[in-house]
Amino acid sequence: MNYVERRDDIVWAYAGLLAVVCLGLWLGQASTEQVLGLGVPLTLLALVVLVMSRLSVQASADELRVSLGAGFFSRRIARGDILSINIVPPPSVFGVGLRLLPDGWLYSLGPVSAFVEIRLTDGSRLLIGSAQPQELAAQIWDFAST
Repeated sequence: MNYVERRDDIVWAYAGLLAVVCLGLWLGQASTEQVLGLGVPLTLLALVVLVMSRLSVQASADELRVSLGAGFFSRRIARGDILSINIVPPPSVFGVGLRLLPDGWLYSLGPVSAFVEIRLTDGSRLLIGSAQPQELAAQIWDFAST
């Protein structure tokens, strides 16, 4: 199983912002200090865009791997550790990004209407925000039950 969700709008918005800033610096003949002053926040924003542009859920023979971005923030779950899979409403309006919850982790690219909740045998849970939660839950359930 391989489920990938992308947020291309955030990537294009960042590319547009970067193009406008670079054009402004070029037309304005910016000094080195001005370029460095904009370079640091633009680099940090690029890292956020890189992480928040892709959500991946992959199943291998014996584990489930959930990751944001290019795999910087990932979580591996053994097949035997999955207790249940449910579809739940968002925990709050702040259910975006990578969040540490009191009882687990949340992975989401943006505001969604429902989350896939994976309950684990150790009592923790993993919430995955998806535009297609029923499809994702069914795929994870098929993986966990085989």
